[in-house]
Amino acid sequence: MKERTINLHYNRIFATKYNDSYLFIHMFSLILTLIAGVFLGRIFANNKLIRHIPKLIFPIVLVLLFIMGIAIGSNPDIINNLDTLGLEALIITSGALLGTMGGAYALGKYLFGRKEAKA
Repeated sequence: MKERTINLHYNRIFATKYNDSYLFIHMFSLILTLIAGVFLGRIFANNKLIRHIPKLIFPIVLVLLFIMGIAIGSNPDIINNLDTLGLEALIITSGALLGTMGGAYALGKYLFGRKEAKA
């Protein structure tokens, strides 16, 4: 008799097993939260409190990165495999950064690089 296997995704950072429906619900909630934020932003666009939100974004991102650092640092699997994971992360990050910079440069040249002929 064969063992029945369940399709599980393994999150190496948090050492947690997730099934497909769990991941779908989380992705759906993220997208729904973003869409709700867009609608609320449009509704309250002229509110003075809403105008201060861009000032809060950077500190909030710093707090999220700090919390993520704590989660990564407390996981012995990541710390023990940092040489392998670090090299992979460096290669992927470098490629993404260079691709983004190249694309932004090309788009900037395309959109703003053309000189209009003076008559």
